[in-house]
Amino acid sequence: MRKQHLVKLTDKQRLELYQTIKKTQGSPRKIKRDQILLKTDIIGFNWVETKIAKTFDCKFQFVEKIRNRFNEFGFEAALHERQYKSDSKKNSQQRTRSKDHCFTENQTASSSFPLVFSSSYETSY
Repeated sequence: MRKQHLVKLTDKQRLELYQTIKKTQGSPRKIKRDQILLKTDIIGFNWVETKIAKTFDCKFQFVEKIRNRFNEFGFEAALHERQYKSDSKKNSQQRTRSKDHCFTENQTASSSFPLVFSSSYETSY
């Protein structure tokens, strides 16, 4: 299968990746992304996705995602995890609202279901 997005690293980028891996700077996930970029480089190793995925114990879609991110957004974007735009205050309000919508106006989350034991469940020995 022909690769749609080819990775061609410059000497400076390749050197930066080697140094990061050698010094083990950053999180293990970042180091794995660095290694994957080096293996997908056309001038360097030029491995296929399945071989890279097997070597680094990840899915081949992850390798494709890094390769695509390199081509669409550049070198720095491929090295770092995707940043999601989220407002933590907004998300916490939505979570609270989603919990409260299950109850009526007179009920709260703590007092909504009292524990009642019926005599029909009692067993006699």
